[in-house]
Amino acid sequence: MEYTAMENRMARQFHLIQQSQGKQGELCRDMELSLWASPAYRLSEDKKEGNMSCDTYTYRIYKEQETGKYLCEVSQKRAEGRFLETPRGIVMTEYNWYTIQAMRPWEYTEDPFAHLGKYPPLPGTGMENPEEYLKIRNVQNMFFERRLHQAGDLFSDLADTRLTIESLSIREACGKEEIVRRLNACLDEEQENRHCYRFLGITGMPVIEIGEDGQTAQGLSGAEIFLTDASSGQMEDWVLRRKMSLVRTRFRKEQGRWKIWQMEIRDLVSLPTVPYRNDGRYDKMGQSREPWEIHQPIQGRIKPETAFAIENIINRWVYGNRRGKMREFVERYMKNSQGRNHMLIRSLGPKTRPQENLTEIREKIGGMDEQYRNRYYTFHAPTTPVIQMDETGERARGTWFDHAATNLRSQAKSPEHVPYMVFVNKYVHEFQKIEGRWYLVDFYSEPLISLPDWELDLVHSRGYLSREDSAHFPELFELGGEAYEMFREVSD
Repeated sequence: MEYTAMENRMARQFHLIQQSQGKQGELCRDMELSLWASPAYRLSEDKKEGNMSCDTYTYRIYKEQETGKYLCEVSQKRAEGRFLETPRGIVMTEYNWYTIQAMRPWEYTEDPFAHLGKYPPLPGTGMENPEEYLKIRNVQNMFFERRLHQAGDLFSDLADTRLTIESLSIREACGKEEIVRRLNACLDEEQENRHCYRFLGITGMPVIEIGEDGQTAQGLSGAEIFLTDASSGQMEDWVLRRKMSLVRTRFRKEQGRWKIWQMEIRDLVSLPTVPYRNDGRYDKMGQSREPWEIHQPIQGRIKPETAFAIENIINRWVYGNRRGKMREFVERYMKNSQGRNHMLIRSLGPKTRPQENLTEIREKIGGMDEQYRNRYYTFHAPTTPVIQMDETGERARGTWFDHAATNLRSQAKSPEHVPYMVFVNKYVHEFQKIEGRWYLVDFYSEPLISLPDWELDLVHSRGYLSREDSAHFPELFELGGEAYEMFREVSD
């Protein structure tokens, strides 16, 4: 089996659960919707068995019976699946979903269940082709990575090509020319919105099924959509709206390239509206007039083994943050015999000083490790991947959006009031294959949107964190027991 088969089956499991949750929300005024991120994959030597782990940001939306208030609680969870290749195909033999911790809930100002969207049926199963699967995933996520800019070449030339984005009031724009016109109009509105984004979407849970003819495909993904209203002359009136949405896409292959034929981005439910300000921590959206950058070409190459290795490297970065082992990450995945080492975490915008060599990177990362304390976890959650290789197959670029929640232990008022700094970031990382192994040679990240702080009640939070005997953040597959020791990382 290839890792894409595990990803597709895991995503199907998530979507089936969310279908049920949608019905529960309608009937019971209590539901959970999730966005997955930070996946990791392992395969046995013969590729007959495998397992996958991913994080979820899970939003519980519910009516509190005692007060009658409508609340939204975000929790960080981890999901793990085990897979087996059989004569009848690949089956999931084990599935576990763990709560790590839960944040203090936000309160709604109106009933979120009054405008629930309908969950559609999942695409039927289709032909498995890992390389084509990844090309299709790249095309869909490139639409979000480009954030409405220069999107025309992603769409089919057919007259019945369509795009719907409910949150932007775009209802069935038909034909490539009309689609581009409507997207450009949205971007023009941003100039009157103080350069703040009218639309940014991060996706996860991709079910992608290729038709038997190999020329058409269908996709279904979860998404979180961010929309900023900064049109008022009073900063106190600026708001950030967030939607939990679904992306349904039909693709066609035209002249050897996959293109978007029909795409619908429909809202499921709104998350609580929060204030937005551009006079606090640096973010590119509100504090920069820099244009949106395009980091991925329309047509690139990708191989499953390359994407597999790179996605596992990104997961190791995530876990290095959570376990205070950033130094180990640098030594294992960045130190290389060619001395190619560069890092720019652009947290201060243009004022940020880059790290130009391994010594400077070690110094910066060492400072981050020193801040780590057990149970005060930091969550980086990269999703929406686009991974493409150059013509040599020895270099690759990966882009992700990262929904980050950084523990601010030093600013805690008490263990019951621990603030979290929250951003939507963008990663643009360069990888190189050196002596048969992939290395991260150029690390770039930048905060795009700054959100109000989240708050953790460390004393009363649910989940793994609440255990008095909990040690470090659990390693991959630790909660699954010794049965997983037979697996190895192919990226090694």
